[in-house]
Amino acid sequence: MDDAGVVDGVPALYAIGDELFITWMSASGTTPEVFDFPVAGIGNYPTGRVNVTQSYDEDHRIPGWSPRVIPTRENGLYLRSWTGKPDSDPARVYYELFRP
Repeated sequence: MDDAGVVDGVPALYAIGDELFITWMSASGTTPEVFDFPVAGIGNYPTGRVNVTQSYDEDHRIPGWSPRVIPTRENGLYLRSWTGKPDSDPARVYYELFRP
């Protein structure tokens, strides 16, 4: 936990072509969110950080933790999964297919 009360954890690395990315969970307060960041840009952090959780529209934001990303058999298509718990629903696994 840093001085602002932010906890970062559960990191995972994945590659898109020759570029390496890290995905992780970050929480301040009670709402965990999932972030992505290109490892090559570490000197410019937090510039370039993407809040994956907030990439959904306002009605579909799903806080989450334990993110993982793997390539699919289709060139340039990736699968991201994470555990999430929206509001009063039970925790479950969510996923998305994405192209960088």
